[in-house]
Amino acid sequence: MQTQEVEVFNFNFGESVHNHVPENGNYYKMPEYIDFMKSIEEDNSSVDTDTNLMLTKFRKIYYDSFGWNKLLIPETANIAPFPASDYTQKMQHSHEVVLSNNDLYDVAHIFAILDANNHNGPLTPVPESIIEKPEIWDKIKDIVPVVENRLMASGWLGDLSEITGEFLLQHKITDHLLSKAKQHEKKQGIIDQFGAYYKNLANVDGMILAGNASSNKYNGQTVSDIFESFYGNGTQPGEREQLKSSIYLHFGESIGLEGWDGNKFKNSEDWLNKQTKNLQTCTAFYFIKMKGLSLDIPAITQEKLKSDLENFVTNLKEDDIRQDFATYGLNILKDESKSLDQDLKTLITCFLIWNGWYKNILSIDAVLTSYLNGLSQAIIKTQTN
Repeated sequence: MQTQEVEVFNFNFGESVHNHVPENGNYYKMPEYIDFMKSIEEDNSSVDTDTNLMLTKFRKIYYDSFGWNKLLIPETANIAPFPASDYTQKMQHSHEVVLSNNDLYDVAHIFAILDANNHNGPLTPVPESIIEKPEIWDKIKDIVPVVENRLMASGWLGDLSEITGEFLLQHKITDHLLSKAKQHEKKQGIIDQFGAYYKNLANVDGMILAGNASSNKYNGQTVSDIFESFYGNGTQPGEREQLKSSIYLHFGESIGLEGWDGNKFKNSEDWLNKQTKNLQTCTAFYFIKMKGLSLDIPAITQEKLKSDLENFVTNLKEDDIRQDFATYGLNILKDESKSLDQDLKTLITCFLIWNGWYKNILSIDAVLTSYLNGLSQAIIKTQTN
């Protein structure tokens, strides 16, 4: 496993909310939630019966933005959401659900992961027509922004990109005056908010459910059937309970980790190297595709952007496809008589994020290593209990 600098974050994969309901009171027990799903399915049974189509519609109850419909899962752009009803509103009211053991749970992640699984492929601005031509795609896929697959970007990797993106958004120009301990404390607070254990738990289950879907285990089932089989119906336990001691190991294997030896995965170092590139790119997409342009990023001044881009261009080979954009941006930045357009500033910043220029501010290596350590500890704990 790679050795990291000082930063080690806590990613909570544990079951930490026993006997504590959410403070705001906006929650449902899983059987109640499944009943809402059944009512929605029944209300729409005359027009919608296909399981995959229904998964998209359930996902759109929570995630129905331009980023999701046009960019992350573009095949779903023209699928209409469910008509509003008492039951869709109940589900919208809160996606925090409580499981039978009183674990809090972000159930919306499940729909996002399963929908992305049905429309999986690389996340990239490159048109599908190019991706489908191996003679072109194989030559450019290492020099254009691309996340390995949408399934990761819609779940655990997307959550990590949200965290690293918020690191940059909340990084102020004066932050260098803070002690490293204080900077670390601020970042840990962001992880606690955007990478909370109830999101991690949902990502773990989502990847296992996606694996079941890929093996055609859900043929002919309604979405509520899938949930009931996995989570149980309130009186009878479901598949999740049977998998309890190995659920985190299954998750690790579903995201490309291999060779668990009781303490760590044998391919940890290769996995970290691969995911570093994915997380950098996914963080850039977090800004452009999920947040939009014209972001205020106070940590990146025009002068700093110019200096960073100059250094980047210096290290590029002449035939590198990134040369044209980098040089174009640099020529604009050199003209100090004009204030930099905010959209262009964001694009240049994202270009550098994708290429790893802001790894330290984003704590890319520390986030990934801490995430892997948290997962490893969860595997050890569940297998010894």
